[in-house]
Amino acid sequence: MVEAAVEAAGDSCGVLVVTVLTSLTGREVADAWGRRDDIDVETEVLRLADLGASAGAHGVVCSGREAAAVHARYEERLAILVPGVRAAGGNAQDQARVVTPRAASDAGARYIVVGRMVTAAADRAGAMDDVLRELA
Repeated sequence: MVEAAVEAAGDSCGVLVVTVLTSLTGREVADAWGRRDDIDVETEVLRLADLGASAGAHGVVCSGREAAAVHARYEERLAILVPGVRAAGGNAQDQARVVTPRAASDAGARYIVVGRMVTAAADRAGAMDDVLRELA
């Protein structure tokens, strides 16, 4: 399926493989997949990254908590997009595995999704300025 997406996209669009949603814990993944034992999220993210890499995907979507492991294995071969990014001490909301913008960047993220960290802020421009300062 990923190979077909990569082929259809051609050179004009990089396909990103979604690994384990940042809103899920290992226990929740295990429950969804009908397994008794918790899933080791990092192991599962790496397994799915392997599938994406072998299919020629541009990159993967994963939590910042697993990004360093993906980056260590693939270096620049796979672009890493990290969603679920929050300010230090900020509200995680519905996300189970969050990191700060700096932590995502340090873990090897090429792209980060700040989303509600900015859109839910009383001062959106100020929140975005904070993100940019943290990443500078």
